[in-house]
Amino acid sequence: METRIEETYNVMILAFAIIMVLIPITLLLLWHYTGNLYLVAYAVLESFIGVQNTAASYDLGLIAFATYGLDRLVPVLSILVVANIGRTLMLSFILAAVLDSLEYANFEELINRVKAKFLRNHVIICEYNKIAETLIKGLKSTRVPFVVVENKNAKTGLDEKKILSFTGDPTDHITMKLAGICNARAIVFVSENDVENILGAIVARKLNPKIKIMSRLSEAGISKKTHHIGVDITVIPEYLAGLGMGEYIVKKVGVVNG
Repeated sequence: METRIEETYNVMILAFAIIMVLIPITLLLLWHYTGNLYLVAYAVLESFIGVQNTAASYDLGLIAFATYGLDRLVPVLSILVVANIGRTLMLSFILAAVLDSLEYANFEELINRVKAKFLRNHVIICEYNKIAETLIKGLKSTRVPFVVVENKNAKTGLDEKKILSFTGDPTDHITMKLAGICNARAIVFVSENDVENILGAIVARKLNPKIKIMSRLSEAGISKKTHHIGVDITVIPEYLAGLGMGEYIVKKVGVVNG
């Protein structure tokens, strides 16, 4: 979907660029044949914004038909016809692109991003899985606000579950700022990929030196080294087998409402 929307925006940008090139070319050519830059500028701008039968257009028509012979009448009319055809085509492309973008836009995700940015004293959960699911239950029971940052390829149905979430890369500065990291109390990385969790922790610590960071890791050796990069708590799922991991995480990050 993101690729489709990006292509749509590219079409819109290209159409606008062509119009911005077409306007000055039309203006200069008409000025060359009429010698009246002020009148031509008015007529061209009115033509491109869809204003018809104005005084400027009328005066330009009088000049084209009454003042000059065919040697200038034909070029002037040709320029106007080509310019109007070009304007119509470009506006059609822009309209089609806008409708296409509206069709594929995920408005609920956009709304969630706005909501997340204005959260305060909340918990950010990076990726949604069984661990995150249990953690969310604990957060809900203590009424602690939270937001889930999903993997771009995830299809977890969080919208249907009424869970505040949006897709993004937890190792990306912009994504973390959208999640309101500067105002968050804690962030939890529960991905099965240790590298993503560590990189995300580094980014989180850089953006918010005071935030409490918990990261899921697969090896004890790695776990010991992560404290040097700002990870407060590391969790190795295998060591917590049989325990309520979600409840453990809630307790360790100290997410008690108020």
